[in-house]
Amino acid sequence: MGNLLRRKDAPSLNALRRSPFGLLGASTRDGKREIGSLAEEKSLTLDADECAKARQDLTNPRTRLSCEIAWLPGLSPKRANEYCGLLDRDLSAFFEAAQSERALVGANLLSAGIEVLGADASNSIWANVILKLGQFAGEVDSANVLRTLNEDRKIAGFSEVQSEEIVASDFSERMRVYKDVVRDALNRMDTSQMLDVVHRVVDSATKSGVHQAPVLIDDFMDSYALDARPFLEKEAANVSKLVEAVKNAAPQGGAPIKTLLDKLGKVVANWSRVAHPVQMSMKSRGMVHDLSRDVGFEIRSLAIDLCNEHDAIIEAQQITDLLREHFSQFPELAERVGDDASQLEKIATRRSFAELLKPIHTLCQEAAGSAERHPLDADNQGQRIITNAPGLLTVAERSGAPIDLINEAKDHIAFAICACAVECGNKTAKWRPCQVLLDAANIFAVGPQAKERVTKNLEIVRRNVRIYGGLEPIDSAPSLYTFNGCGVTLYGNTDHDRESGSYMATYYFVLIGIPIFPICRYRVIPTGANSYRFLGKGPLRVFDKWHIAISAFVILFAFMHK
Repeated sequence: MGNLLRRKDAPSLNALRRSPFGLLGASTRDGKREIGSLAEEKSLTLDADECAKARQDLTNPRTRLSCEIAWLPGLSPKRANEYCGLLDRDLSAFFEAAQSERALVGANLLSAGIEVLGADASNSIWANVILKLGQFAGEVDSANVLRTLNEDRKIAGFSEVQSEEIVASDFSERMRVYKDVVRDALNRMDTSQMLDVVHRVVDSATKSGVHQAPVLIDDFMDSYALDARPFLEKEAANVSKLVEAVKNAAPQGGAPIKTLLDKLGKVVANWSRVAHPVQMSMKSRGMVHDLSRDVGFEIRSLAIDLCNEHDAIIEAQQITDLLREHFSQFPELAERVGDDASQLEKIATRRSFAELLKPIHTLCQEAAGSAERHPLDADNQGQRIITNAPGLLTVAERSGAPIDLINEAKDHIAFAICACAVECGNKTAKWRPCQVLLDAANIFAVGPQAKERVTKNLEIVRRNVRIYGGLEPIDSAPSLYTFNGCGVTLYGNTDHDRESGSYMATYYFVLIGIPIFPICRYRVIPTGANSYRFLGKGPLRVFDKWHIAISAFVILFAFMHK
């Protein structure tokens, strides 16, 4: 432990020498006669009244047990006397030897050593000594102590202690002494050292709030929390004032809000130095430090307000980082703050790549807008997106844009191409170009919504290609009129489509009911006797063209031989 020094204002008699056993130089195996002789002998050099009291305490059954528990039961008189000397001469050797003793003896030795140890000892040494005292105190077993005391009492001629409960009751009083010794030692330190030592003790004893500490450490921390309460309440009020000030300054932003957030950070850091040990101690026992929790949630509400109401993402992130650093002992708050941090990071990332992805959004917006204004040019606008979008995506990917933003951009491209295809189809009824656009949009689509929209439109267009492919749109149905078998009408039914119930029919000029010239073909849906719904106009087949040629030849031949 190095060269440990006694504090300058240490008592003239250390705790071991002030004990009735230490004062008289008696052992736990000395009987009443030996104790009386020692008291008479010591009264010649020490205060006679103190010696008489020590004699009374050691020979009175009501007080002897407390003296025994506060002494070094089971230790030889020589060894006990050596410890009394070491405590005055060599603290380093004293502490080193004390840590190898049995629980009760070790606890009493360390308690006596802590009383005189100088505050200039390192914080780690202070923390280790206090932790060892807590460990020893927690390991004291009433049954073992009872057995040791009764062994010595039998030799000394005193009546035996009858139950472990009596031993446990007296030891609980001894625990209060340990707690007071530690508390007094910490109070002799400056604030910074005291807070660091307390933090080290609680952090190590609880494994950062995961395991419950020894009883002595918990008892001490309860006293610490009670002492710290006024300070924490005052600082909580300061936090509330700063939170309100930040909210009021948020609409203006700039330097004022930055100054206020810096002040808030300092107040919270100062708060945390005092509150963090309490938070860990209570967490290790399955409890929550209500004041810290309330302050944490109040600060979180500020981060949410700055983000949602004022779009102050950087400031909200600053507050979230503050919460993650100082309020990690509250699982519920920590989980929510973690989610907040994740969302804020996503927003910040989006903004950092906004300019990089802007050309893609501009291209899609311009093309879709132009297609809506000029539907006849919608196919060209869709092709414009298909041509230029891949290069812009490559630039964004190489610049490190996150995959989720890249996928969103791809969906935006798919939606824009789909919009162009819809405008093209609705205005021109040219379904094959629409299918080309939608096939390209399907390649870009990533998200479920984009895929669903493209797929749905693609199904419609493919159906229209199947039904209307190669047809010219018509403004009105052709005339189906004949008089005495002469006029125009429909003949035939080929290329049936089961889904629509349509088929291709040839539009003929007829003479005496005989089809003479095929004029064109229509896709129709029969709606009744010689009644149809016309879907579009199609080209003549090769057969129809041969029909025209033969009919023309027959008519010409008839005229030539008339």
